[in-house]
Amino acid sequence: MPGECDLWGMPLLAMMYVRDGSKESEYDPVKIKHAARVAEEVGADIIKVYYTGSPATFAEITGSVKVPVVIAGGPKMDSTTDLLTMIADSLKAGGTGVSTGRNVFQDADPMRLSGAIRRLLDSDDPDRLLLEALTGKIKKAAKGDNPAEDIPKIVQEFVSHYMSNIPHKKK
Repeated sequence: MPGECDLWGMPLLAMMYVRDGSKESEYDPVKIKHAARVAEEVGADIIKVYYTGSPATFAEITGSVKVPVVIAGGPKMDSTTDLLTMIADSLKAGGTGVSTGRNVFQDADPMRLSGAIRRLLDSDDPDRLLLEALTGKIKKAAKGDNPAEDIPKIVQEFVSHYMSNIPHKKK
C-alpha cells in the first residue's frame, strides 16, 4: 500500500523526472502529475519531482497523491531569492520539502542558505519569511557602496518574480 514503509522499515523515495527527449516535458504539470501517481501506485513513501513553476500547477501534483512530495533543486538558480521563493511557493502548494544540491553547495554561504531553507520548511508563513529576507537585503544594500542602484534591483527582482506567479485572466 502506498505510503507504508517496506518490510525492512526503509522508506522508498521515488525520484520522478520526466525524460522523453523534450526539455519542456521536464516541468510539464500533466506529465509530472502522471509520474507522481505512478510512483505512489508502485509504493513510494516520498516522491521527488521538479517544481512546475507555479503554486497553482504544483498544487495539482501534490493534490493527486497521498504521500509527501518534495521538490528537486533543479539547475543552478540565478539568485538566492529565486531559490527561496521556489521553495516557499512549493510549500504553499502542498509540497513538504526540498532536496537540493548545487543551489546550496555552490552558494557563497551554504550554512546561511541551509538555515534559511530550514526556517522556510518550519514556517507556517513562508511569505512573511521571504519578506523579512527582502528587508534584510535592502538594509544591507542601504549600507553598501551604491544603495541608489542596488536597492531598486533587489526590489525589482523580488516583485518581478511574484508578478510572474500571479494567474492572469485570458481575454
